[in-house]
Amino acid sequence: MEELMLTKPTRLFCQEWRTSDKATLWDFFPSQMQVRMCMDERLPNPIVEVEVSQGQDMPDSYWAWWDIAGQRWTMVFPNKKLVEICFPYGSKAEEDRGRGKLLPVKIFRL
Repeated sequence: MEELMLTKPTRLFCQEWRTSDKATLWDFFPSQMQVRMCMDERLPNPIVEVEVSQGQDMPDSYWAWWDIAGQRWTMVFPNKKLVEICFPYGSKAEEDRGRGKLLPVKIFRL
């Protein structure tokens, strides 16, 4: 059973990558300027505002790091492995230090 942590929603901006059958959200940051820095200006991907909140582990879940000190979601990606590679020694080492927790999240468009 998934551990329930005391978290709160975080508002972020991201870019939407559309394919013929679905949309994937990438490059989650607190400002639109930070998202633009990651974008290819030749691609017309829209920037959208979203709210990230704790979710459940489902096949299509996004995953993120709950930063305990900052009390916010960071490193939001469309799968767990993409978040995990952000940590040189794995997320478990940071969790053991009490810095945060890797958790599944829900993304709501605002």
